[in-house]
Amino acid sequence: MTSPTHLKKLKQISNLTSVFAVVMLWIFVLLLAPIAARAQAVSNFSQLQSAISDYAYATSDVVVTVNANFSITSSLSIPANSYGRTLSIKSTNAQIPVTLTRGFSGGNIFAVNKEAKLILENIIIDGNKGVYINNTESLIYVYGGEFTMKDGAVLTNRIGSSSGFAGEALKV
Repeated sequence: MTSPTHLKKLKQISNLTSVFAVVMLWIFVLLLAPIAARAQAVSNFSQLQSAISDYAYATSDVVVTVNANFSITSSLSIPANSYGRTLSIKSTNAQIPVTLTRGFSGGNIFAVNKEAKLILENIIIDGNKGVYINNTESLIYVYGGEFTMKDGAVLTNRIGSSSGFAGEALKV
């Protein structure tokens, strides 16, 4: 026969097990929340940078919609995605594409790394050649990843070089 003390301890263990299960479920949900891909709207450089970082762990394709013109203040490295997912960056309104303008000297605006997939659509990438007259880096450099330009994507205002090897808008 089970004593009242023994039953009380079993009930406490059962309650602790339930609490533990709920806590573990919340931890699991919180860990997966940034991984699960969803459309992300951005309106400034730091938000775009964060969305690109999140792409590395996305388990489905990521679509970043840009709803304002802004400067890119440092090179953006598109990280590898081991799930083979794609990062798309496009304007919120396809009829009125936004412009992402170079706001730093030296380096590529986008570097597409191995196992990364980047799509640009209905967006303008401006090299700002009037300001950064000595920058001979490409706007986009594909380091073994995949890059696709879709309708409305424009690479503009890039300084070329006399050698023909540096300064292309796109370097593969």
